[in-house]
Amino acid sequence: MIYQEHDSFIQTHLSETKNEIKFTKEIYVKYFKNAKEFNYTSVYDKAKILKPKTLLAHGIHLSDEELKLISRRKFIVLHRTHRKKI
Repeated sequence: MIYQEHDSFIQTHLSETKNEIKFTKEIYVKYFKNAKEFNYTSVYDKAKILKPKTLLAHGIHLSDEELKLISRRKFIVLHRTHRKKI
């Protein structure tokens, strides 16, 4: 993968809203042997993009299992505690 060849950062979003999590599960749960194994973070893990140079925005609705995975893979979740109203 390109990010490996260039030792670059990866940035994307993770668990920003409950609807986003539901939608992700509907699409990706079929790639897991057991639906209990599935969580949003595991999709990125299965794609092998969780590494110390992975930056994931939000992480508002993370499960205990996801927090353990984050700790094991040592990637970064960028979290903002409030939204700016426009």
